[in-house]
Amino acid sequence: MAQKRICKLFNLPKEDFIYEDFTCALSTVTKIPIHGRLFCMENYLCFYAAIMGIEKKVFKCFVLIKF
Repeated sequence: MAQKRICKLFNLPKEDFIYEDFTCALSTVTKIPIHGRLFCMENYLCFYAAIMGIEKKVFKCFVLIKF
């Protein structure tokens, strides 16, 4: 199941629920976009990309995000 794989990939609690996932691109310092998937979870936003053997993982906790 995708839920378990994503939680394991980001080392997150298995209780976190994935509400939605989107195809997107992450802009980097080099201005080259990294295409991957954004997972909107109960407590986290997680981005994952695996391109040509290179993995990129980014996650942010909603508690740390200020609106």
